[in-house]
Amino acid sequence: MVAMIVARPERLDWLRAYAPYTKPNARNDIDPAFTGWKRQPPKAFRPTPSFPEPITEQGFKQWDRLRVLAQLHRPVEVSLIEDDQTGKPLKDQARHAALASAWQRATMGIIDAPARVFYDTGSPTGGLADLAPALAAAQSTLDPLDSMQSYDLTQRLGDTGASSPFVGIALATMGSYLNADTSVVMPLRQRGKATVIAITSTTPGQKPEIDPFDVKLRPQHSKYSEAPSPEFKEQFASLVRESQRNQPAPEPYIDPVKVAYEQRLLDAFIASAPGAELPEDGKK
Repeated sequence: MVAMIVARPERLDWLRAYAPYTKPNARNDIDPAFTGWKRQPPKAFRPTPSFPEPITEQGFKQWDRLRVLAQLHRPVEVSLIEDDQTGKPLKDQARHAALASAWQRATMGIIDAPARVFYDTGSPTGGLADLAPALAAAQSTLDPLDSMQSYDLTQRLGDTGASSPFVGIALATMGSYLNADTSVVMPLRQRGKATVIAITSTTPGQKPEIDPFDVKLRPQHSKYSEAPSPEFKEQFASLVRESQRNQPAPEPYIDPVKVAYEQRLLDAFIASAPGAELPEDGKK
């Protein structure tokens, strides 16, 4: 199982004061669950909807070991509706201008210009019709026709449904972390609005020494052999056997020499019968 955690670490600072007073889990020292107070803290803990219980010392140790992969900037949302009462959508230049404005606001103040964009319209075609003019209007250097800079999620991954924005954020996080640059995610599935989300590296320009993902999407970058795996060979053999079972049985082979020999025997037998005459060739 893989999980993506999006959080603001400073929001947990007030809970750190309570961690030393929490009781370690007697059953499992790895389990960070709160099991009670070792001693009462000077200031009483007040539960909140987000934190009904304090975070234990073990919980903070696990939290602090998590690697910060990227910074998620505040999403910028733009309306693509011309008239809210009628719901008439923006078209052509007005639509492209709205998307360009959202792009500029989302990337404002970011030092490194976006190196790639992940977008999704829910359709395998048509996304470039919105993206290309919008990028041009925003004066972005991204090339929407470059497969290394522009990623149509539906076209490349299929329909990811409501999880599409999170898929885009996850891929953008991986891209920005490994390349120490900036990515942008643009969910375009909703007809009446669009969202632009910028994701930046925590160390711009300084690529990490290790790759925590260990994912090689391109064959030329893969460290694994191109030879078929045993599982693939077994599955392929099973498909071949199934195909052979479904094919009609071939007609039995008949040796023409044997057929001619048997015909001569039959003719000789008929000729030996009293009063029997074999027809001559060409006569009936």
